[in-house]
Amino acid sequence: MTQATSCNNQHGSSPADWRKSDMKQLQAVDVGATILNGTVDNLQVQSDEDRGVLRKIDTFLLPILAFTYMIQFLDKSCISYAALWGMKTDAHLVNDQYSWLTTIFYLGYMVGEFPINLLFQKFDIARTCGIFIILWGCVLLSMTAGHNFAGLATARLFLGILEAGVSPCFVLLTAMFYRRSEQPLRTAIWFSMNGVANIIGGLIAYGIGHLHSALPAWKFPFIIFGSLTVVWGFVFLLVTPSNPTKAKWLSEREREIATLRVLQNETGIDNKTFKMEQVKEALLDVRFWLINLLCLANTIPNGAVSAFAPLIVNGFGFSKFNSTLLGMPSGASQVLALWISGYLASSFKGIRHFLMIGGLLVALLGGVLIFTLPDSNRVGRLLTTFVISLTLLQSNVAGRTKKTIFTSAFFVSYCVGNLIGPQLFFEREAPRYPSGFASMIACFAAQIAIVSVMYVINARENRRRDLLTANVSEDNQAAAVSAGLSDITDVMFLVSLNHDQYSIFEWPLTSKKKQGPIVWAPLSEEYGRRLIVIATFPLFATFTMACALAPSWSPFLGFRLLTGIFGSSIVALGPGILADIYRDPKARGWSIAVFMGVTGFGPMLGPILSGFISPAKGWRWSFWIALILAGATFIFVLQFPETYEPILVKKYASETLTWSPSKDSQNSKQNNRPWRSILGEVLLRPLYLLFTEPVVAACSVYLALCYSIFYMSFQVFPYIFQEVYDLSPGQCGLVQLTIGAGCVLTLPVYWVYERLLPRLVNIPSARNKEELFRLPLACLGGPLFVISLFWLGWSSHVDVPFAVPMIAGIPFGMGFMCVFIAILYLTRS
Repeated sequence: MTQATSCNNQHGSSPADWRKSDMKQLQAVDVGATILNGTVDNLQVQSDEDRGVLRKIDTFLLPILAFTYMIQFLDKSCISYAALWGMKTDAHLVNDQYSWLTTIFYLGYMVGEFPINLLFQKFDIARTCGIFIILWGCVLLSMTAGHNFAGLATARLFLGILEAGVSPCFVLLTAMFYRRSEQPLRTAIWFSMNGVANIIGGLIAYGIGHLHSALPAWKFPFIIFGSLTVVWGFVFLLVTPSNPTKAKWLSEREREIATLRVLQNETGIDNKTFKMEQVKEALLDVRFWLINLLCLANTIPNGAVSAFAPLIVNGFGFSKFNSTLLGMPSGASQVLALWISGYLASSFKGIRHFLMIGGLLVALLGGVLIFTLPDSNRVGRLLTTFVISLTLLQSNVAGRTKKTIFTSAFFVSYCVGNLIGPQLFFEREAPRYPSGFASMIACFAAQIAIVSVMYVINARENRRRDLLTANVSEDNQAAAVSAGLSDITDVMFLVSLNHDQYSIFEWPLTSKKKQGPIVWAPLSEEYGRRLIVIATFPLFATFTMACALAPSWSPFLGFRLLTGIFGSSIVALGPGILADIYRDPKARGWSIAVFMGVTGFGPMLGPILSGFISPAKGWRWSFWIALILAGATFIFVLQFPETYEPILVKKYASETLTWSPSKDSQNSKQNNRPWRSILGEVLLRPLYLLFTEPVVAACSVYLALCYSIFYMSFQVFPYIFQEVYDLSPGQCGLVQLTIGAGCVLTLPVYWVYERLLPRLVNIPSARNKEELFRLPLACLGGPLFVISLFWLGWSSHVDVPFAVPMIAGIPFGMGFMCVFIAILYLTRS
């Protein structure tokens, strides 16, 4: 923040002042300023010039990054081919020592991560990376001399340390040469070389298996790939530029254009100063921890698959030769998925989180199938390995030091995950490795939850930034460039914009806040109804699938809990959404009555479907059908519009209106509230009302009691009609339709009540539309609820026809709905 302030003081508040900026101070901060010839004039770049520079960067830089990334993956994974061709026997590896060879590599990777990133900031990044490439090629060659665990482990440790810089280096180079919108596709291209390496490695390993030589076959992967790496390291050292200002294959004008293209990201080019304030900012950023958790959960499966893929395929019953070839489709699937995801992320705004969730769902499905398919179905188990790796991660932050901390921590998490992954595949469990695949499934599910949380946080942050910068003119692009050159972080940059660079809009906020369930409804008031519905629905579907695949009672119980948590969002938000749409209390009352009637009837269909399907197809099919219905519904969920007025007003304001300068300070503070205070206010407000408002507490306790009895009926009805009356599960499901019928019959009761009660009690017409007018419905529903329970209990006897207790479901459903509609309408949801 100090930098942002000093930048404003130096350059003034007008665009003209920015154009007259003295670049000397900025040149001392960021190397990108040296190419601008002392001015930030002429920021506009012609589209044909821009395309020409981008084409040159893609032609010269992208193939270098892609080929290098392919080589590094071959180098670290060729040990799996060596293991297939006899290394484990010749090196006398026993028990889990092979797993430890994979783990030790990532231990070295983790140790070298932060020091190497600091070297990248202090020295020429491309030259430093080139030296490391040559060195790790030499280490790979030395592995041919390893004849025991100690020798191989030492070489793998140093290989990990030296390879630790390549991924962070490429992330930084991509950020230095490409705009944000261009980065996902380019990152996907060079990252997809992991898949290409799988294909090439499989072909080479297949050829090695057919060699007839006095030298053991397992040494050839190290010789071939190590020699190639050393030669390529010298090429990389000579031809790779560290930033656009050093790209010899660009003319002077093209270097200027390349620099300006990236500076408009407001992230700068390269800065050699390490700033502790950016370290603190990174550590206090919730995204820092979420990204690292996501990376950890992502790389646990990655570490296992990269080390054990050929052995896993071999364990399916395929020969060693075929195992090397059958890993190739997995690489092709990675390339295809990454290129498609990268293209979509570059072409369509705001879909990166959904791409990640989509890839994770596919990977989760693959993990579950490979875990559950029988040994006899070896082709099916093989095909599932091709979809395990379909995930994508892309993130960008501003500030060179903050970028270094994010990148270093990210790859430390990458190492920790890869350390853990191989240790979950126990030699004694070969070839199925149940513990390993169960862990992979859990990691994929955890990633889906983390990405959903990241989506909510990032969506709010983007709205805040859009509001602050909605009306920044083209004249103020110079301010953005100078902020990037000043090495201001993404948070600091917003503070650095002064009064003349944006105006402040004041929007009206409704004073009456709705009271809803403890999590989803309050969160929807901060982030919008649409966001919560779209974020929770995929998780509901995911855990429904997990229920269908649960191997035992314990995980099934956990998955059912999570299914209920995420599936409750639409029920929690439904009354609030209807209250947003219908302003007239009568219309609102009818809409809530219909909504609750359908909500009550829905749970009755489940016992019918499961009652007829489970005996014939097995209980898992009940969840598969629910998943199919959820998948079909998701198409409509994506079209769900925003209905909450404050969110709509903010969106309208950011697009059309201007900010009020008189409210600058007040609105700036409001938009910069830390997420902790927001979550505290949003999530603690319902608890505060619950413990301080007697009416809220009474209604909540009453509803909780009614709900517990309502869902208890799902256990009571099957017990009564199967044990006492010996009905089949399907017939028992049909019996429960009477409860749904009672819920639906609440609608005509509500219609009669709405018209008769005002006349009977002589309520003035002015009060007919008040909320309290609906409360007496609970006085009707409560007794019906109790009467139906006594009716059901007293008539459930073998000598009494089953139709008598069955009919008790009608007043049971009517009583429950009457209570629910009355209290929901009283609180206005």
